[in-house]
Amino acid sequence: MPIVAAGNDGTCYAKSVPAEFMGQKGTTKIYNVGTLKDSVIDSYNWYSDEIYISCKAWINGRSETTVVRMGPWADGLAANQSDLAIAFYLNGKLLKKYSTLDIAGKPTNVQNSVSHYKVFSSILGFKWKYDEPSYFVAIRIDGAEMKFDTSTGLLVPQKL
Repeated sequence: MPIVAAGNDGTCYAKSVPAEFMGQKGTTKIYNVGTLKDSVIDSYNWYSDEIYISCKAWINGRSETTVVRMGPWADGLAANQSDLAIAFYLNGKLLKKYSTLDIAGKPTNVQNSVSHYKVFSSILGFKWKYDEPSYFVAIRIDGAEMKFDTSTGLLVPQKL
């Protein structure tokens, strides 16, 4: 089923259309909202039913688009290297992607159903601070906060 995800401030949105009944094949386009007509600013060769998007316009007219793609509901009962958990894109380019095992840390750090599993209990989304880079925050199944730098896609080390 196609999905639409609105950007954080309403200036952009993502439209993701699957190419098959199940899976990640498809297309996703990012649109800038215009007065009379919307325009495509980025395009991807994948489908996701859960997308987070942030579009920031700069004074000189340059914009920055951050897309966070969540992996599909994973088959099986344990985290592994081949299942996508989360991926980060900036201005149409992949920054970093993480497998479910990268996020879980160990195969059993998941929440199971009869035939599927997940590694995140909740998604808090984009967070900003005036003097720091923006972050994307998600909570792992075991309650650990996972904070990602949206300019690099890298996981920010937890302070002890």
